[in-house]
Amino acid sequence: QSILTASTMDEAAKEAGTTRSTLYRWLKDDLFFQELSRAKRRMIDHHLLRLQRTTGSAIDTLNEICRDKDAPASARVAAAKAVLDSVMKAIEIEVLAAVMNKLKEAGLLGKNITPGF
Repeated sequence: QSILTASTMDEAAKEAGTTRSTLYRWLKDDLFFQELSRAKRRMIDHHLLRLQRTTGSAIDTLNEICRDKDAPASARVAAAKAVLDSVMKAIEIEVLAAVMNKLKEAGLLGKNITPGF
């Protein structure tokens, strides 16, 4: 776990009670590397869930800034740009998913791709 949370390999080795060279040797071990990859994925999934929980608040904040006539123009423009950029990315993902599903229907991909997380 220290490899995932420490700032450096030296710090990770110290936290794990081993040496840096031992950590690098462990990283070359397939089983260790697979377990580390699974742990990374769990950590990323956890943080993605945290981000998803704040999405509503983030959207509310951007909307408030966009509508606040007393907010500096630069803040309103930045908020509007953030909203528009997010919408465009969502549209791009939907279009890509549709294209990939068409490719799947044509037998060129193995499974359906659906947008969302």
